[in-house]
Amino acid sequence: IMPHSLGVLTQDKVSDASTCSVILKKNTTVPCKISKMYGSVEDSQEKFNIKVVQGEEGQLSDDCLVVGEKLLTLPPRSPEKESIEVLMSYDSSGMVNVKVKDEISGKTEDITIDFYARK
Repeated sequence: IMPHSLGVLTQDKVSDASTCSVILKKNTTVPCKISKMYGSVEDSQEKFNIKVVQGEEGQLSDDCLVVGEKLLTLPPRSPEKESIEVLMSYDSSGMVNVKVKDEISGKTEDITIDFYARK
């Protein structure tokens, strides 16, 4: 069973607040794998700082624990299209694998978090 919810930080276009978007909810049976689509915040945005966090849906970034992070440079895109897929999996050995796929270019990046090694 997942002890904490895991997700990524997203930025609200209007308020500019950064909040948690949960992908794997706490109490989910392990192993599990879920994906969610995201879009850019600005027109022609090319840089995306993917922060994997422990937190609950809508929780402000200051109240979340960052457990992994990667800066991605991707082709520019429009905010109207959700073109970034974040696939998150959690296995029974405490490994979290995050695959970020750009639907426009096909480029993928991986983030691996070992919760047992973090202790």
